[in-house]
Amino acid sequence: MGPSQVQFTLKRLVAAIHASSLPHELRDALISGLRGGTADRIQVLPGEAPKQLTGFSRTKAVRTLCVLFGLANEDAPAAVSTFTPAQIEQFVRGCGNPFDLLLEAEAASLLELGAGDLSFAAELVEQYLLRLRSQHKGLTLHCIDRLRPGSKLGGRLHVDQDRLENLRHHPSPGLHFRFWGNQDMFELEKVTSLRPCYTIVTCHAPATPTFAYEPARVS
Repeated sequence: MGPSQVQFTLKRLVAAIHASSLPHELRDALISGLRGGTADRIQVLPGEAPKQLTGFSRTKAVRTLCVLFGLANEDAPAAVSTFTPAQIEQFVRGCGNPFDLLLEAEAASLLELGAGDLSFAAELVEQYLLRLRSQHKGLTLHCIDRLRPGSKLGGRLHVDQDRLENLRHHPSPGLHFRFWGNQDMFELEKVTSLRPCYTIVTCHAPATPTFAYEPARVS
């Protein structure tokens, strides 16, 4: 129920309600009260519906439904792979696509620095999410970009709003997606929801002259 897990939890809960044997009307009412699993904060859920259906406030209602539909008994998805650096190097040297490591490691998490228009993130989800779900694994996908959303600078390098909304409201409960814009890459300690470790960290953004003129930042 932590802030970084709320959307993932709600997606899983809605999927469990969909698959339940409850009467159709009750299932629809519960899913509507959970906003179809698209909310990223408990506070944005409608206040009256959860209380009318469960007798509890929003947070307690979601916790109760998680217990009722068995989510509390499921193992939490692995956060960090136990692969050693040597094992990862051996895998990458022998594999044509290094991102296939997501399919082999216990944890499937990726941090993209300089996410730009989110085209790579969207392609990654398209190529890997279904295969990960077939292995009963989810995908944690976190994206960071230094451009400030809404700024006139950066042109087509800005986040694509359609892709952003599609990733945020993806129908699969297995995708845990977050995006941070206007974020200095050298001040990531300020992003409290970032994980301390990811299976893969990648950057596809083109280098700029900044690197040449500010060697102290690179060091």
